[in-house]
Amino acid sequence: MNSKLFFFIAVAVTIISIAACGGASDTGVGSAGSDSTATQPTSTPEIKATSPSTSADSSNSANATPAPAVTGGVGVSTPAPTASLSNASNTGDTSTTIDPQDFDTQALMAQALSSPVVLGCLTSKMDMQKLFDLASRESTDEEVSLLLPCLPDAEVTTESQPSTEIIAATPAPTPAPQSILTQALASPGLMWCLADNLGMGVLADLEDRSPTSQESSAIRSCKSDTREIANWNAEWPKRIEAAFTPSTCGDAPITNFPASYYQGPLVYSHLHIPQLPDDQHGEQDTGYVAPRGADSDLYDTISQEQRPLLGRTMNIDRIACTLKNEGSVKAFAFFPVFPEITAQAIEAANRANEQYPDLFVPFIQASANGVATLEGKILDVMFDVEPGLFAGFGEVGDSPTEPINPLSDSEIYTGDF
Repeated sequence: MNSKLFFFIAVAVTIISIAACGGASDTGVGSAGSDSTATQPTSTPEIKATSPSTSADSSNSANATPAPAVTGGVGVSTPAPTASLSNASNTGDTSTTIDPQDFDTQALMAQALSSPVVLGCLTSKMDMQKLFDLASRESTDEEVSLLLPCLPDAEVTTESQPSTEIIAATPAPTPAPQSILTQALASPGLMWCLADNLGMGVLADLEDRSPTSQESSAIRSCKSDTREIANWNAEWPKRIEAAFTPSTCGDAPITNFPASYYQGPLVYSHLHIPQLPDDQHGEQDTGYVAPRGADSDLYDTISQEQRPLLGRTMNIDRIACTLKNEGSVKAFAFFPVFPEITAQAIEAANRANEQYPDLFVPFIQASANGVATLEGKILDVMFDVEPGLFAGFGEVGDSPTEPINPLSDSEIYTGDF
């Protein structure tokens, strides 16, 4: 045994003897709790040097002051955190993680020689010879985890400590209430009632103002008829699907046109698409209430079995087939949209355009009560249902066969355009 080793052993034995006689004590460190045969962790432990504030008792915490930087027992110099209970309670775990590779054996021995309690704990974990051997070689992970519990203000954990901070759950944001117009466009049954009792123009106005007492009463009355609303909401998807019933397109008929007859492609410049049936839940209409126009009256003379209605006597596939067989490669098509069935009619127009994107050039034909045009604010509502779908608005204007239409210089057209 060389003189250096003998000196260390002699000093250590002397300090232990003094400690046994009550000559020194270290109240800031707990006694060793495990012996050298304790089961070792299988993973490299995470080392934490805890703040003095977490171990200070209540009698000292009120007057605690910041301490100078200290060496944490493993050769890592770190600022000592302020011993403030209020800070500790707000931040939770105030310990700092130290890499086991930073374990400094010489610093360890220095602390052992200055503290009988630390030395006593170390010798309970490992015999003196092995302790002094660590001064000349790198310690293993097993030795680090075995000895570190003896160091002042250090703790070993084999897994990260969960935070004890309680975070209140953030309440889900309350969705903004939908306007009555938005609700009506989403519910065919509600729109049917509101457009009939208030009118689409009023629904558009209510986007920017509160309803009057009379309007509020009409809205409540429509919303209360839940059975009627449910029936319409269930009925309309069926009618739209019927308009797109697949049809087989037969061969074009044989024609005997003279050689001088034009045989090239055609563009259909004015095609009226039949409307969706809007009678009551499958019961066909028996008449309309005035005011009516001359053209509407003429339409009413057509028998129910022959009246052109999408999904009953006609469908989109048959219209496309007819255009194909006559040689039309493009059709400027007017899709009828009425206030009472705005969303459904526009859905049908959109699906037709998706199914035949190169055939139809869709225009919106918006009318009500036999009049072939509507106010501009109502058209805005209709265009916004499917932005970009329609190429334009038509047909518009007075007609020699329809005296009910506004005159060409009517103010309503200024709003439309």
